[in-house]
Amino acid sequence: MKKNWLYEKTVIITGAGSGFGKLLAKKLITKYHCRVIGIGRTAQKLEKVREESGEKFSFCTFDVSIEQNWIDFAAYLTENNILPDILINNAGILPHFEKFELCRAGAVENTIATNFFASVYSFRHISPFLKKSDTPAVINVSSSAALAEVVY
Repeated sequence: MKKNWLYEKTVIITGAGSGFGKLLAKKLITKYHCRVIGIGRTAQKLEKVREESGEKFSFCTFDVSIEQNWIDFAAYLTENNILPDILINNAGILPHFEKFELCRAGAVENTIATNFFASVYSFRHISPFLKKSDTPAVINVSSSAALAEVVY
């Protein structure tokens, strides 16, 4: 296999317990020999990914929409001398599509916190680590919700 810039990088992926995040983690490990740190809210799902992916997959369980969790995760990276090269913000919520005025306020706030603020918090607290990499990258994956309109 021809090596490229992804080869043997350390990658953080949010939403790694299922769906696109899980598939992406497995592809980065098998094709590019990356070390992947998966982030998600469900330890059981992340443990299954680790069983399927091997020792190159580790994980931390937390809610990405809470800034303090990113502060704690940054401390974990420092304590364990982990220098990530790539941050992939993949976690997201696909809201129920209904008339905007019928959505519960909490559902709207939770969606915005996960789909937007989590990316802000992750970048704020992980970018100091990425700046130490020769090939830093931040990739934000847009939810399929971006393809659907919210009716007013």
